[in-house]
Amino acid sequence: MSSPTFELDSSAEAEFYEIVAYYKQFETTLYQDFIQDFDNTVQNLVSFPNAGQPYLLKTKRIFLRRFP
Repeated sequence: MSSPTFELDSSAEAEFYEIVAYYKQFETTLYQDFIQDFDNTVQNLVSFPNAGQPYLLKTKRIFLRRFP
């Protein structure tokens, strides 16, 4: 049995870096908190592949705990 995988498409990856840059403007550690929240959410989704809501084209949608 193979392990679930996670990948961002190029537009999602670009959006991720835009969000990181946005949070860097406000507080020196806020962007780090965003990255940690994102990483934790990804790990939860990989660990529990049935979590989240089905989305488009066999993808999952799951929300971060702290950031909109």
